[in-house]
Amino acid sequence: MKNSNRISLHPISELLPRRGARIRALDSTELLDLYDIRVKLEPLSAEGAALHASPEEVEELQALLASYKRLVDSESAREVRRADYDFHLAIARMSGNEALYRIISAFNIVFICNQGGLLKPAGQSYQEHVPIVAAISRKDSPAAEAAMRHHLLDSRDRLVQSVQEKS
Repeated sequence: MKNSNRISLHPISELLPRRGARIRALDSTELLDLYDIRVKLEPLSAEGAALHASPEEVEELQALLASYKRLVDSESAREVRRADYDFHLAIARMSGNEALYRIISAFNIVFICNQGGLLKPAGQSYQEHVPIVAAISRKDSPAAEAAMRHHLLDSRDRLVQSVQEKS
């Protein structure tokens, strides 16, 4: 079976004749289902990052947070969205679990393709990133997990509210 045929069988992608493949638009139920999975997986990555991140990786995460703050202050929505993606993927990578990293990376690409931007104001997202970084920096895995869960549950609640407003 050709790779392009394998891609077309994936439930979140579609083949476009003579143009390749793309992530298809998900309906609200599919998006919420995937977000429920994200809420379970990303706290696991934050916990792993707190346990396994090297001092250099912690410095990198702190630099990503500082960069995120500068972008929030500049109000560049596209760059903030990219910085948010980089922040979450850095934590997943630091977890030391390659399979978890790949799954989170794929999930986040789907969300980027199906959302116009962040689900909450960028400043609030930054404020929620701060305790995640602090917990990872002090190697407090339960606090890192809890802070990431809080961050994502708030976003999921906003997604639910948005879906309800549209229906």
